[in-house]
Amino acid sequence: MATQKALNFVTITSSMRPGRMSDRVLAVALKAIKEQGHDYTVMDPKELNFPMLERPIHWYPSKTQAPQWLQDAEATMLSADAFLFISGEYNRCVPPALANIINHFGPNVFSAKAAGIISYSLGNGGANVRFSLAPMIQELGGMPTPAQCCINFVSKKLNEEGEFQEPDSTDAAAIASKVQRVVKQTAWYASAFINHRRDFGDLPN
Repeated sequence: MATQKALNFVTITSSMRPGRMSDRVLAVALKAIKEQGHDYTVMDPKELNFPMLERPIHWYPSKTQAPQWLQDAEATMLSADAFLFISGEYNRCVPPALANIINHFGPNVFSAKAAGIISYSLGNGGANVRFSLAPMIQELGGMPTPAQCCINFVSKKLNEEGEFQEPDSTDAAAIASKVQRVVKQTAWYASAFINHRRDFGDLPN
């Protein structure tokens, strides 16, 4: 079996709330990415501080006319071999900070790229975000991978360092396995896209 090459995961978080849980889930996800031999770049809405969308980059007559921060952000997105979304849910939907980042870019960023989704919630409803996030990714030409992972009651499962509160529990083992599975499947589909693009060129218009 051929050895899979290291991929660059652009990992996008979703929350700007004080005391947010996304950092805890991100730590688990990045550990899985590293353990599987891949690289990552994190896009954090709290650090990037995107303004509320007024003009996406593909609406400029020339992208060189876009603000430099937006050009830099698009370059980061384009560098992705695969995407990994770490998302809570707001009102059973995509958090506004995450939707705002996505909406600044066009399909050229996501086209024929795999995207894993790891969701979480303080309660038991975190899986709902997939129902709105996956179609959003698909509409932009990306492919959400089938593997699913939702960490419910996340503050009780993970501490502030992103470590399991009860590391020897069957629950912790199950969550870790699901996170690994999301990363593995996303890497598999991403590699398939890369290989097909190499052999047959870019996705036809």
